[in-house]
Parts: sequence; C-alpha cells; structure tokens
Amino acid sequence: MSQTGPDRPVPPEPGPGVGPAAWDPDPDDGRPEWDPDPDAGPQPKRPRVLRRLVIAVVCALAAVVAVIVVGANTSPKSVTLEARTDDYQVRLELDDVSPGRRTATVRVDGTDGRPVEATRVDVRAAMPEMGMDGKVLPAREVGPGQYEAKGLLFGMTGQWVVHLRIAGAGEQRPQEAVFTIKAGP
Repeated sequence: MSQTGPDRPVPPEPGPGVGPAAWDPDPDDGRPEWDPDPDAGPQPKRPRVLRRLVIAVVCALAAVVAVIVVGANTSPKSVTLEARTDDYQVRLELDDVSPGRRTATVRVDGTDGRPVEATRVDVRAAMPEMGMDGKVLPAREVGPGQYEAKGLLFGMTGQWVVHLRIAGAGEQRPQEAVFTIKAGP
C-alpha cells in the first residue's frame, strides 16, 4: 500500500541511501520521513524534530521559572502590630495575613510594661465593607501576659478590622484594641 497522497510527500527517486528501504513513516503524525544515511550526502532536513525539541526545552524552562516564582510568593507574611488602650499596651502577631486558619498571638502589658494576667482575651475580625462579622476566637494563656487564638480569621482577601477584647481582673468593662489589616496572598 502506498504512503503517498495529496497531503503526503512523494518519496525520492531511488539512489544511494534513498529508496524503499530508507522510507520510514513517522509514527507521531503519520507523515513519511527519511532515515539519514551519512554516505548518501545531503538528506532532507527534519525540522519538525528540531522544532519539537526546542518547544519541549522552552516549556520545561517556563515550568521551572513558574515553580520558582510561585514558591517565592507563597511564603507566609507574618505581621506584628501594636496599640494602646486606657490601661494596656497590646501587641498582635499574626502568623500570616492570607485567608484561612491563622494563629494570633496577643501580648498584653500594663502601662508600667509588666505582663497583665487577663481573665479573658478574644480575637475577632470583621470586614465592614462587605458586612462580614467574624466569629469570636477565644485566646488561651500561653505565658505571662501572652495569649494565643487559632481559627478562621480572614474569610477572603481585602481590608479587615481585627478587634482584641481584653478583660482584666476586677475591671468593670473590657477594653478593646483595634487593628486594620490588608489580608491577601
């Protein structure tokens, strides 16, 4: 059965290194190609093979660059913020500002700089622009004047307001520290 047709090349005339024995259909695209024979002189070039090789190398390099860029931009972006209330100096440390489960570490010191033993510390994030009011995350004491809350803090990227509510021993009303945070990747 012949391998020629309107969209297939006609095999070359028989000669040294060219002929029916050298005719080889390419299994990739079904088009015939010729086997190179170093004794036969110049042979038809195989630009498709070279083109495929160049494309494969370029794609591989692009994939490596993409992995490096994405890997470099996915490291956590921790943040530390400070505020004052009437009776406290408050420091908020977030392990990351991207949406999802976060760890918020709160440091509460008195105006004299000594750690405060609060009876309760709560963390809550809200996104007023979207009418989103987050769940209250109660913080547990992890050291003198240091408290930690874990949970879903930022539900999406955007501008968030984080409220820390601190109730000290013997106080009539809790005090609140407020922080504005841009959450995102």
